[in-house]
Amino acid sequence: MEKKGKRFDKIQEEYSHYDKVYSPYVSSSSSYFSLILPDLLFKGGVVV
Repeated sequence: MEKKGKRFDKIQEEYSHYDKVYSPYVSSSSSYFSLILPDLLFKGGVVV
């Protein structure tokens, strides 16, 4: 995931209006990447 696309920037922009607990979570390695998009209707945000 060396280069983020325009669509990812759009996702970040949509979530920027919400509290930090609703921020998208991205993790990656050399063979895969994972993108977690919290449900904005869930009051708890991301539960870690």
